[in-house]
Amino acid sequence: MKTETELLDGWKEIASHFRRSVRCVQRWERNEKLPIRRHEHRRGVSVYAFVGELDSWWRAEQFSWGNRPIEQADGDGQLEREVEVETPSGQEQMLSPNV
Repeated sequence: MKTETELLDGWKEIASHFRRSVRCVQRWERNEKLPIRRHEHRRGVSVYAFVGELDSWWRAEQFSWGNRPIEQADGDGQLEREVEVETPSGQEQMLSPNV
């Protein structure tokens, strides 16, 4: 089991933590504020993240989508979340995050 202070080094390790593709977690960083840190070098940048911060983000994201998540494969073959919500007219509608 990974500790909260454990460091995940690079996109592949971060993606592996969530069992998602690198593209998927990069979208989450861009669109959903996934807590990724960067260390600049003379040439290029390294990305890293702390397990505790990622897990906290994930719990907050699940809470914000309600208590009825439904998983479905996206175009990358990765699982994405959709949520069933009730509209003001009483009909049920599927919503998915912009990732």
